[in-house]
Amino acid sequence: IPATNNLSFNNSSFSYSLAFSIPNWTFTSERIVLEYGYAGYQGYYQITFYPNETTFRTMGVGGYNTWFDTTVNFTANQNYIVTLTYSLETSSAKLYINGVLVNSGSINGTSQPTPQILYIYSRGGGGIFQKGNLYNILAYNIALSSSQVSQNYNALKGRFGLS
Repeated sequence: IPATNNLSFNNSSFSYSLAFSIPNWTFTSERIVLEYGYAGYQGYYQITFYPNETTFRTMGVGGYNTWFDTTVNFTANQNYIVTLTYSLETSSAKLYINGVLVNSGSINGTSQPTPQILYIYSRGGGGIFQKGNLYNILAYNIALSSSQVSQNYNALKGRFGLS
């Protein structure tokens, strides 16, 4: 990644991998894990939890017009490694949890023509915070292949008590 890049891969392929755990807590609105977009919202892409269900929502494009949804039952206080990949060339997104592909789909476009800001565990740097432990973030300016995701998972799983 170039030293001037702020990890918000504007108009390009990308992959993000986050190792984290979430506490057992009640919340009344969405909770941002990672978000990139105009002024920290508009959802050009995001990984978000929603209330009253343990739902993991990914990939809002163009201001919530298209969603790449995945429902995952996360267990409180358990560690996870979640990887989101996006290929600009093929317009395809993939979501992996602990090295296993759980969803894939077509998504057209990911961002504004000018660079925006990447926020982690908050919306716009000032609200809708996610609680929990964030242990590790890997960011790539390519869409990782499934074998690369698996290789990363296998290299990190022992560190986070995963099998």
